[in-house]
Amino acid sequence: MAGDPDLPVPPPLSEACDLTLKGGLHVLGGKDIAEFMLRHPQIILVTDKIHDMPLLARELPFHDRLIAEVFNRWGYLVCLWHGFTPVFSLPWKLSDLNMF
Repeated sequence: MAGDPDLPVPPPLSEACDLTLKGGLHVLGGKDIAEFMLRHPQIILVTDKIHDMPLLARELPFHDRLIAEVFNRWGYLVCLWHGFTPVFSLPWKLSDLNMF
């Protein structure tokens, strides 16, 4: 990826948050999501494509209100270590689930 001029470079978070997506949606950073969750204590967040659990734990300390997608056994353990409820992202072999 590094040094390949044909790959698009994602904008910094500050610029991405100013964008309006299709349908009038806006990008939210961790602080925005945390503020929203503070204002709405009934909200449960289900993550999608999260690979940095330590960052998630720092930015969103709502461990009882967050379900994190995991992709393998290691991700499952890291998710538990940080206090989140993991959910498996399939496809996996059914035999992989026997380990739990």
